[in-house]
Amino acid sequence: IYQKILEREQICSTGIGMGVALPHAKSEELNEFRIVIGVHKEGLEWQAIDAIRVQYIFLIIGPEDKKEEYLSLLRDLSERLHDQDLLDKLFFANTQQEVVKYLKTC
Repeated sequence: IYQKILEREQICSTGIGMGVALPHAKSEELNEFRIVIGVHKEGLEWQAIDAIRVQYIFLIIGPEDKKEEYLSLLRDLSERLHDQDLLDKLFFANTQQEVVKYLKTC
């Protein structure tokens, strides 16, 4: 999965702007989707489309055979993550429960 993420990133940066990156890959080894969320307070160089350092990383991995659900998840998450109020809340979240709550309420 790690190699697939790197290969996908070489095709085109997954930095979608506003300090957000959505690295993603599909794998035959999975039967359901997983999202791993990271916040890097200082930001990372990511070659994002707006050249802003990435502070929010949403790593998405999913099953190879669920293409429609995969694309829908990417689209929905990308749309939500263009909300600056949500990003501010995520930046200061201290627990996993807070992160989940903010993502569910936006």
